[in-house]
Amino acid sequence: MAGTYRIAAQPILDTEGNFAGQLKGITFTATSATDTREWYTPNRSQFVAAFSKLMPRTLATLIVASLMHGDEVELPGLFREEQFEGDFRFQWSPVHFVVPPTQSEPEFAPAN
Repeated sequence: MAGTYRIAAQPILDTEGNFAGQLKGITFTATSATDTREWYTPNRSQFVAAFSKLMPRTLATLIVASLMHGDEVELPGLFREEQFEGDFRFQWSPVHFVVPPTQSEPEFAPAN
């Protein structure tokens, strides 16, 4: 077991096209006394929600704003592997895309 990790986040900004200068994704580096892990996560507007699971939302918002400006950031604190094993990817459930049914209308009304 590697124990706890410090995590650095290096933003990758788009360099050309309509999205030039915008946050394309983040390369994360998690470092412990005995282990280093690195991964890339594309920007799908999930970082504030993902970071908010680890820190206050106001701090998560400030960190993401810094990343969007191209600043490399070290996340505050130490993290256990299970806290970041999902690579900070916020998984959207298909349920979020389904409109709930209305309760007043029946699915089928027989004709008289």
